[in-house]
Amino acid sequence: MFEIATIILALSAVAYVAMPLITQKQTQQQQSSTTRLKLDELLYQQSMLQNTIEDLEFDYQTGKLSTADYESLVSEHQKSQTGIDARIKQIGGISSEELVAQLEDEISKERQKIVPKKPITCTQCDKPLKLDDKFCSSCGTQIS
Repeated sequence: MFEIATIILALSAVAYVAMPLITQKQTQQQQSSTTRLKLDELLYQQSMLQNTIEDLEFDYQTGKLSTADYESLVSEHQKSQTGIDARIKQIGGISSEELVAQLEDEISKERQKIVPKKPITCTQCDKPLKLDDKFCSSCGTQIS
């Protein structure tokens, strides 16, 4: 009987110590989930603003909007985008300007990796050759 009481007391102590850790982890998961939802909502809003600006550009180019209306509306939407960018950055995301800069850096790095292929030339006369040439069409040298 004493052993059962000891086991129950030990399990109770373990549960008492572990409960705050479990609760803390659940709270962190809930906060992370809430943050992700906020970030997704902000990214959606940002995307919708960008679509609206593109629609305004189209309407302006087709003559549906005057210059003054176009500039006013675009300016208003760009201010909203700037505010959303700031909120995204505050949550811990990346602003659209930073994302564009990162993408441009990656693209330029990839472009630098691309080395233009040097054309194959004849060893005797330095005229360009095709890949399947067996002889130089200019000087007749056999291509090995």
